[in-house]
Amino acid sequence: MAEAKGVSMPASHEESDNHKDISGKVPYHEAVGSLMYLEAATCSDIAFAVNKDAPVMDKPTEKDWNSVKHIFHYLRSTSNYGLRYTRGSTKLKVFGDDNFSEDKVSRCSTTGIIAIFADSVVSWTSQLQKMTALSTTEAEIIAASEGAKELV
Repeated sequence: MAEAKGVSMPASHEESDNHKDISGKVPYHEAVGSLMYLEAATCSDIAFAVNKDAPVMDKPTEKDWNSVKHIFHYLRSTSNYGLRYTRGSTKLKVFGDDNFSEDKVSRCSTTGIIAIFADSVVSWTSQLQKMTALSTTEAEIIAASEGAKELV
């Protein structure tokens, strides 16, 4: 990874149909596990991308492996980034959003929540909603509810 080229976005936008099974040929489980640890501990910016790659642990394809490698390339280009807390700022802000019916199998929306205190991120999550929203408005209400719970 020391010589890897960096990229500016954590999520890959690869449009290939390369669904060749690579189970057991590459360290997919280990790579996704490492990314999940990073996402939970320090890297809120990769949460959405990691959560898109995690559900295919049983039968990863070459497209999935390329997506995981893309996240590592992103991490290479952002290795000097960090959280910086500022003195005097005591505002707590919570933002939430959804991606309506993103999951093509369950048709559930993805909710993203981020909490900011002292001008830096203190909490974040990106997960599928537990119910299927019937409209974008309903998906937004669910996301807003999750954001309010995080605020409390």
